[in-house]
Amino acid sequence: MMAVYEPSTKVLRLNREFERIVGWTTEEARHIDLMEKCYPDPQYREQVRQHMMSPQPGWLDLEMTTKDGRTIETSWVNIRLADEARLGIGIEIGDRKQQLHVLGTLYDLAAFVGRARGPAEIHEASVDAMLAATGAKRASLLVFDADGVMRFKAWRGLSDRYRAAVEGHSPWSTSDEDPPPVLVPDVLAEPDLVPLRAVIAGEGIRALAFVPLVYQRRLLGKFMLYYDTVHAFSDEEIHLAATIAHHAAFGLERARAESAIADLLQRERVSRTAAEAAERRARLLAEVSRVLSSSLDHATTLRQIARLAVPEFADGCSVDLLTADGTTQRLAMTHRDPRKEALGWELWRRYPPRPHHPVQRTLREGKARLFAPTDDAELEALAHDAEHLAMMRALETRSAMTVPLVAHDRVLGALLFITGVESGRIYTEHDVELAEELARRAGQAIENARLYSEVETASRAKDDFLAMLAHELRNPLGVVVNALAVLEHSDGGDEGAGRARHLIRRQVQHLTRLLDDLLDVARITRGRVDLRPERLDLRVAVDLAVEAQRHRVDAKGQTLDVRMASEPVPVSGDPARLQQVVGNLLSNACKYTPAGGRIRLALGIDGGEAVLRVEDDGVGIPADRLDAIFDPFTQLEPGLARTEGGLGIGLTLVRQLVELHGGTVRASSAGPGRGAEFVVRLPVAAGRVAGAARRETVAPSLPSRSIILIEDNSAARDALALALGLAGHRVCSAATGREGIALARRERAEVVLIDIGLPDIDGFAVCRELREALGTEPVLVALSGYGQPEDRERSAQAGFDGHVVKPVEPDELMCLVTDFARRRC
Repeated sequence: MMAVYEPSTKVLRLNREFERIVGWTTEEARHIDLMEKCYPDPQYREQVRQHMMSPQPGWLDLEMTTKDGRTIETSWVNIRLADEARLGIGIEIGDRKQQLHVLGTLYDLAAFVGRARGPAEIHEASVDAMLAATGAKRASLLVFDADGVMRFKAWRGLSDRYRAAVEGHSPWSTSDEDPPPVLVPDVLAEPDLVPLRAVIAGEGIRALAFVPLVYQRRLLGKFMLYYDTVHAFSDEEIHLAATIAHHAAFGLERARAESAIADLLQRERVSRTAAEAAERRARLLAEVSRVLSSSLDHATTLRQIARLAVPEFADGCSVDLLTADGTTQRLAMTHRDPRKEALGWELWRRYPPRPHHPVQRTLREGKARLFAPTDDAELEALAHDAEHLAMMRALETRSAMTVPLVAHDRVLGALLFITGVESGRIYTEHDVELAEELARRAGQAIENARLYSEVETASRAKDDFLAMLAHELRNPLGVVVNALAVLEHSDGGDEGAGRARHLIRRQVQHLTRLLDDLLDVARITRGRVDLRPERLDLRVAVDLAVEAQRHRVDAKGQTLDVRMASEPVPVSGDPARLQQVVGNLLSNACKYTPAGGRIRLALGIDGGEAVLRVEDDGVGIPADRLDAIFDPFTQLEPGLARTEGGLGIGLTLVRQLVELHGGTVRASSAGPGRGAEFVVRLPVAAGRVAGAARRETVAPSLPSRSIILIEDNSAARDALALALGLAGHRVCSAATGREGIALARRERAEVVLIDIGLPDIDGFAVCRELREALGTEPVLVALSGYGQPEDRERSAQAGFDGHVVKPVEPDELMCLVTDFARRRC
């Protein structure tokens, strides 16, 4: 008999044997006090209860009252279950020795299934218990597999031939719920076994029983009992077999649940480990990407990547690059153990890798390689000599892989990752995937750095060419400017000659402005423009720009309407550059507006912004070109542009200079032939600025000075010396640096004008020698066709008081000289 009850003795379940012997069913027992019914005497009942609750109760003989009032002699043992419930196992006391043996078997089985380590142990133990309890000579246990086929799990006394022949046979299907046992007292008399009769008889089996293995009405499998002779099955025998089957089913289901929980926990651990690894790898790749994007110096970047890989991904990492001549350069070597890092560098210096070295093979084949250099045979194949072998063993490498650095199908180098005793890690193909992704990003970064270097080289070459071109063009322009000054001093009053000189001067100014614009675009594009911001009234810059462009407007008979705010328009900016912005917009409007057209300029403040509008009624702009007109060398009407002149970079400069001042510029047009409008917006500066007075255009009176001119170009030297002489200055000139130094020492002039590009020594050397010889007395001015910020800085460092870019009007030159002298004082 078996009874499962709570610690309060409330009944949970009674088996069929209990119901048969005592009389109450499980359902009835749940609604009554079964303890009171079975043990009416309170004192006796309390003794029974104490026995049931004892942690190690042992066997106890009890008198029980049945449902029909009979008193029966029983013996009980109680087992504490995992959920604190109790399992009572009892028997009617008859043949006590046999019954005690059977009860011991049941007790041992019940205790064993609670601690079994897996289904296999339960299979074996339950078959042994079935033989001991039933007296059968042979027995087996079969369980449904995933396909619903009965498979042998444990057996006693059966041949391989028999098991192969009958495996899969079952009187039930997997859908049958809680089926009853099937008893076959005589196999020869059972019609359902005719197909298997020969096999069964051949095994010496005459009687058998199918005992279902059921858990919560669900069929799990079956026990088989085998007898050599015809056998009459008793109720007690079948009840014992069913009890053992119940214990086995309970144990198997518990083992299955525990296994499922263990599998779930393992999957969770694997998933968590994979997620953590994925997170670490994502962090590593993100950090690698950050480092790769932070610098265009690929050598420094790759060294940082090697340091990032250790110890997150490797115990050691090296980076090798292919050079132009096909040799290998080791760029980086790092290890979490500083001694092994030093050893790695020593290995590289003393023992360059042979062609069959993994790094060399990766460089040659462009494929990743995963290897474990742990056995002597592999190390000996790589070693140059015994000392080399000993040094490689000292690295204690456990696992390694090499991956190529590739860009555009070209191998640039290789990364070597190693693990050792420090981490104990062994690389897998999954690690190779990460290493290849890391190498792919690094290879792309190297290629980007190379392309950027090429672009930078080309850009520098372009800038150098533009600077040289400007220098070479400025020299002849300087000659023309100075020659014009000479002609104007000797003006005989001829109106035609005066007009010709005027036209020449305008064209020289135009050429000079084109050169300035071309160099400005190059400087701004490379971020090398030199702004000198100050707080100013934007009206002044607009006024000066209008004055400078007035002659162009008047020459075409155009009307220029200017409307400016009555109050100051304070902004923070470079006055010269802002004047350049306004001048370029007016020049553009004048160029693309026909003769007699109208140009409108308005300046005011709107919502915290200074707003400049330049509008014309000229050729207009197609809608699809409104953005493109700000691109370098873009011209809407090439024929008109050729007539008017220009390189198509004026608006490019406008946008770049406005953006450098924190503003915006926008173009709009109703379409071709309907004019255009350009709107510039700049942040208004905090506070107020005083309205600046309009600049006087009357040339100041300049004192006569003694001047030494050092210039190797004879035409430029003669023209400037003549122009300065006609302006009332005393001029001596020299064609070389040495001649100029000697002349300056001898004449002690007030001003020395020095060309930078002299044939013997450059102007910087001349300046330094004159400063050493003459001190700060003369005003030293550099004359050059180069006018970039670094050129002016170099002149200042050499000791010049000022730097003047050719061409320059003689009067303007002397104004600058006067200004240089005043600032020095």
